[in-house]
Amino acid sequence: MRINQKSLKVKTETGQEKTLGKGQIFFKKLKPGENLLLLGLGPNVELWQQFAKNRKVFLVEHPEILAKISLPEHFLLLNPKDITDTLIQQANVWAYVPSLRYFPTFWSDILAKVYAPLDAASTRKIWLFMPKTSLLNLELILAARRLNMTAEIKQFAEPKDLQQALSQERPCLVISINGHILDPFGVFQAILEKAGVPLVLWLIDNPWHVLSKFKGNFIQKFYFFVTDEFFVPLLKQKGLKKTFYLPLATEPLIFREAKLREQWASEITFVGRLSFPNKKKYFAGAQPDKTILDQGKKLVEQGNRADYAWALKQAPHISHRNLGLTLDNLNTLYRKRVLKHISQNFYLKIIGGEEWKNVLPEVEVLPAVDYYTQLKHVYASSNYILNLTSFFLPFSLNQRHFDVWISNGFLLTDFTPGLKLFSSEAVSYVSFTNYTKLMAKIKRLEQDNTLKRDLQNYFKTEILQKHTYVQRLEFVIGNL
Repeated sequence: MRINQKSLKVKTETGQEKTLGKGQIFFKKLKPGENLLLLGLGPNVELWQQFAKNRKVFLVEHPEILAKISLPEHFLLLNPKDITDTLIQQANVWAYVPSLRYFPTFWSDILAKVYAPLDAASTRKIWLFMPKTSLLNLELILAARRLNMTAEIKQFAEPKDLQQALSQERPCLVISINGHILDPFGVFQAILEKAGVPLVLWLIDNPWHVLSKFKGNFIQKFYFFVTDEFFVPLLKQKGLKKTFYLPLATEPLIFREAKLREQWASEITFVGRLSFPNKKKYFAGAQPDKTILDQGKKLVEQGNRADYAWALKQAPHISHRNLGLTLDNLNTLYRKRVLKHISQNFYLKIIGGEEWKNVLPEVEVLPAVDYYTQLKHVYASSNYILNLTSFFLPFSLNQRHFDVWISNGFLLTDFTPGLKLFSSEAVSYVSFTNYTKLMAKIKRLEQDNTLKRDLQNYFKTEILQKHTYVQRLEFVIGNL
């Protein structure tokens, strides 16, 4: 049945009901040319009738919208398979943005033809989609170099920018950290796919916090590598079948020659933030779940973790953002409790933000240090480095699990299942399931310097042999 085009509602590919906008403001010109080609139309037949003045109009539209509009005779409806490279090269192409956004999987291959790059020589170069100041950029550049490849950080704002770069050279691989650079509607992904360039998303944060940016089912084509094994079966259940566990690692060159520095000497040092960065902006509009918050507070008060895996069992259908805000509150409480407990028994230093001074005024708080030039000296200068794993990543290992040992430091960490990468016996000496048991762990180590040295040697050797970014990059390439 045809309905009034003044108010046209459709159900998007993700199941949401949306009203399609009417007017020229909803169209974007993609390229100049002769024959008019509309990628999407919506309730705008009259607009383009006036523009075309009875000339032929080539049109592609999603079936959900086509079923609700009537087309004049001079509007020639094309099947997506009929869109050839020659047609696109000659066409004056306009896109109806709402249709592209509500049905991105339908449009991705067509848009890839619009932005198809010219032929270019293949290279042994890896493009890194990540902020220039992000961790892992130097690590992956050095790892690629050891594999006789090169890695380069790339920044693209528009599909045409990616098109131009691919017309100059073809990388052998693109790695996007946390979906950086990739657009919400799969256009960049489609361009790379048409160019024959494999794309990998390495999610180093909670996957749900990253995946919320993507607005279609096209993500099922991606290769996903996650640093927390807990999420692998959950992502596969959502149709992301090409999901692999890939923990963080270390880059030995960065952490060699660590030296004891007096300003960072301490019995125990904690390096880290009090809470989630940009918390107010990310969780705007979210509400903590009172039941989980109350139950989690009891766990924390008893000395235990109340992380994502635990919380999901309590409320499996809670929204990811509400759960995230709840966990951030619990994570902050946990860190405060653990550090206050330790400060009452040991000389503790905190390396991190100024906000620590407000919650633990009795503890010495020092400014954050540069990861690449100073952090190794912090690790080497303290008797013990304390790690408290984020509640957002319940099975995860963070950088400290690797970097501290390479810096000739000694790590004490709360237990997570991710520690199964190492010997269970060695892990039992350096991890705790309840922070009230930490004192006994330290006492045992202080009584046996040989044991302490053996543990340092074991972890350092194991990490150098199995857990560097060279091995991580080899794993990625081997699973494509």
